[in-house]
Amino acid sequence: MNQVKSTKSNSAPVGQTRGQRLGEWLQDPLGGVIAASAATIGAFGVVLSGTWLIHLAMN
Repeated sequence: MNQVKSTKSNSAPVGQTRGQRLGEWLQDPLGGVIAASAATIGAFGVVLSGTWLIHLAMN
């Protein structure tokens, strides 16, 4: 019955830099999950390229 209107705006404040927006996005739960997934995939790529280089060096 009682409707509460949100005063929060969907747009970012004018004075925010990209780094500040990225920091806020990483604090968001979904942003943290995406960042952790990207870091895991990146680390896996480093491991694979390292094993490939070792394989090249041994042959």
